[in-house]
Amino acid sequence: MKKMMLMGLLVVLMLFFCVDEVSAKARKYRGDANYLNVSFLINPAGIGYMHHFGKNFYFLGNLDYRHEYSDLEFRAGSAYLFPVKILIFRFYSGAGVQFSRNDGYQYPFVMIGTKFLFLYTEMYHPMEKGLSPEYRAGISIRF
Repeated sequence: MKKMMLMGLLVVLMLFFCVDEVSAKARKYRGDANYLNVSFLINPAGIGYMHHFGKNFYFLGNLDYRHEYSDLEFRAGSAYLFPVKILIFRFYSGAGVQFSRNDGYQYPFVMIGTKFLFLYTEMYHPMEKGLSPEYRAGISIRF
């Protein structure tokens, strides 16, 4: 089971690097960008990256450090940035899986978020019975 998860993660990483050149050429015409997200307003503190893959589609990865458990969590998935802008807000939604340094694979999740100005907020809902949603907010750097 661990070998399959490792192979899946390797395939996702290969896609990150292989499609970057193609998506960079497409970004010139559409104005899409990659995002670096830094959360510090709501525990846990973490860093995330949204890699532009296709029109309004993104791969995402987040690293969160949980001090109370001495654990590092990694979330990987994909997101769709809705093409409409409401006032200053851009909404997106996605899904993925969460891994833990201490526990390995934990559970899948769904998420919804919004970007506004240079800030962002996200809500992660674990698809596991008995777990409550997690929230994060912080700065989003577009490049």
